[in-house]
Amino acid sequence: MARKYLGGSGERLTVWISIAASTVLIFYGYDQGVFGNVIINENLLETFGNSSEKTQGTMTSIYNIGCFIGSMSTIITGDMLGRPRQILLGSTVIAVGAVIQTAAYGVPQMMVGRVVAGLGTGMNTATAGVWQAETSKMRSRGKLVIIQISNCITGFSISNWLTLGFAFAPRDVAWRFPLAFQIFFTSCIWLLCPFLPDSPRLLIRKGKYGEAYDVIAALEGNGATPDSPSVKAQFAIIKDVLDREHLNTFTWWQLITGRGPAGVLRRMILGGWMQAMNQISGINVTSYYMSYIFINALGISEILARILAACGSAWCQESRVCTLFIPITFLFYPETASRTLEDIDRYFEANRGIIVCRNKLATQLHRPQVYIEEDERIAEVGDKGSWTGEDGKDNGQVTVEKVA
Repeated sequence: MARKYLGGSGERLTVWISIAASTVLIFYGYDQGVFGNVIINENLLETFGNSSEKTQGTMTSIYNIGCFIGSMSTIITGDMLGRPRQILLGSTVIAVGAVIQTAAYGVPQMMVGRVVAGLGTGMNTATAGVWQAETSKMRSRGKLVIIQISNCITGFSISNWLTLGFAFAPRDVAWRFPLAFQIFFTSCIWLLCPFLPDSPRLLIRKGKYGEAYDVIAALEGNGATPDSPSVKAQFAIIKDVLDREHLNTFTWWQLITGRGPAGVLRRMILGGWMQAMNQISGINVTSYYMSYIFINALGISEILARILAACGSAWCQESRVCTLFIPITFLFYPETASRTLEDIDRYFEANRGIIVCRNKLATQLHRPQVYIEEDERIAEVGDKGSWTGEDGKDNGQVTVEKVA
């Protein structure tokens, strides 16, 4: 019987992982919106000596420096800790930052709290999407990732409505409680992540084959065990791709200059540009400074500005889609629907043309036959012997079935 996590396996386990990953993005959305709404509070401004607009802007934006450093740190800690523990670490760091911000009585202390909270946010956002994708089945991965990202809007809206409600609270409670509320999300994540599995791809890459079999069986559900043919098939397909990735070793400089494995630099640019499109659309202006702009540029009262920001929060987040970027997506981004992660690896590994719109393999909605045949090729290998990982478990013979 497959090992169960958080009381379930199969689809139920996938749902729980999605809930945990979505909580991370709700947390992120909340952090994106909360400070822009507390920085306009009169008591906060008085507490910090009515600091200049430049200082207020620095207090708000310095958070992003922490986010950058935190996300880059996962290059080292992400594989070392694993996905759930990395998120636990990031959430705990955010809680520490929340405590520092909540207790702040001066600008330097608040800036330290903002940077610390940013560190944890960077760790979380760099990890949650990867964890969701690596533990989802092909048919549901896109849907779950979209739901997860959409929950960023949920968190942003919560921050706007919560700060609106607490605007009527006495003195510093009006801004200290919304900052302290970040700890609530950390608590939710601690209730979920310790009881959920790590990525099977990561476990295989680290040589923990026995644990990888257990996780694949749990995600498979329907009574699957580590000895089930479908579990062995999925294990073998993942390992085949990872083995090819590790035939040669490359330095970081080689990877970022395009002298590493085929397609790596291209994938990095596509992923980075997708994030850049969000920022170029001006989303941070609305998420960080919406209330401030209403008050100082339009002369609206603080309460009315908060109401408008809360009512418009979902719309403003949705408006990030810019028509300018549609042709870029059409020309350069290959389809990922109805593909396994291993299919996507194979596509970029083949170093196909940069322009994808006329490439049927890159654009068709159903799974390409060539990838199904590749899985069948692995099946024809037959007896591969046994693999013994770091956990010392001999996993026996591996047979591979067609994965459609």
